[in-house]
Amino acid sequence: MSRHEQYMNMLHGDYRATARLYLLNQDESIREEITQDLIVGGNLHGILQNGMRRTATVTINNDDLRYTPNPNRIWFGQKFKLYAGILLEDGSEYLLPQGVFYSSNPGSSYLQSNRIATLNLVDKWSYLDGSLYGRVKGAYYIPKTIQNGSEQINVSLSDAVTYTLQQDDGNGGYVDPIKPFFDTNITNVDLPYTLRSQATGTYADVLLELNKMMIGSMGYDQNGRLCVTSDNTNVDRSTQSTIWSFSQDSTQLFSLDAVSQMTDVYNHVYVVGATVDGDIIKGEAKCESAKYDTNIERVGDKILVVEDQKLYSASYAQERAEYELKKARRLGYQLSGSSAPQFHWYPGCLISVPPMDTSHRARTIMITDYNLPLASVGAMTWTGTTLI
Repeated sequence: MSRHEQYMNMLHGDYRATARLYLLNQDESIREEITQDLIVGGNLHGILQNGMRRTATVTINNDDLRYTPNPNRIWFGQKFKLYAGILLEDGSEYLLPQGVFYSSNPGSSYLQSNRIATLNLVDKWSYLDGSLYGRVKGAYYIPKTIQNGSEQINVSLSDAVTYTLQQDDGNGGYVDPIKPFFDTNITNVDLPYTLRSQATGTYADVLLELNKMMIGSMGYDQNGRLCVTSDNTNVDRSTQSTIWSFSQDSTQLFSLDAVSQMTDVYNHVYVVGATVDGDIIKGEAKCESAKYDTNIERVGDKILVVEDQKLYSASYAQERAEYELKKARRLGYQLSGSSAPQFHWYPGCLISVPPMDTSHRARTIMITDYNLPLASVGAMTWTGTTLI
């Protein structure tokens, strides 16, 4: 049995949680390890959104004062990599990466019995959105085409993202030294128009506009790599497998609540706006299939109008409308739960939960938000939306 299989089996019973933290150099090579015995506790928050997806608070034993904030060690902008997991039956650690972070506001406390240091960590998006770094140096410009010898060649959206991450960080390195990941639906898509940012903007603003051109999903994964995937395929998730299933009699599922949010559901979407050339165009998508509980015949015609002044083609407007419909349709049924900590989950993963109605069918839900305790006793809380 592999170590991962041992880990998955032990999650069904009692286990002991563990965590480990590494101080990193700017190129993300390891500089120093903070071992599990020094980590008193903490919490990791994950959320599915474009932009920052992970934040964490880690409390460290600081009796020897090594982790008191100072410019030469633990300071504003210090980079960390966090791991969390369990102790296997042989006593060895099985740790899974939980993200690469920057320190934002480190602190320390003196208690009667001990000293502690608190690390407030934010994922690498914070180095793009201006909170730690990321302000553009004047107006930022990415042309639609570039001159290559005697010919003009198109700039791809993936190259535009990579170029942005490779801007100078002020210390002779890149804003992000790790090469981003793109799925195959994005790698060969060209920049539809020349992008110009505001002089007061950030690299995050630039990346989010590029992401909107792609109808993409953008954020850092558990290994600290910026991932850009097509959100039209990402929202459907029909071919993605679940990474965990709670059975009806599971002792690891503590609570489960379901809320129908029909006021947030739309089944008829218009995307309306002007092209970059000034022409008015629109896209339209309807939910009319009987396989969806929120189709127009069942709940009425619930219209959502999305305005966008940078619709660069009619086909893009239609694709946006279909994407917005999928996104709005799935908001109608939200579940929240608490369980024993699951260290292999990530924002956007799929899990299965027991039936909560007379259909007797297990529900597949997409995890959209969770709080994971680190190296301490406590329940993991999470929310998700059903896939319909």
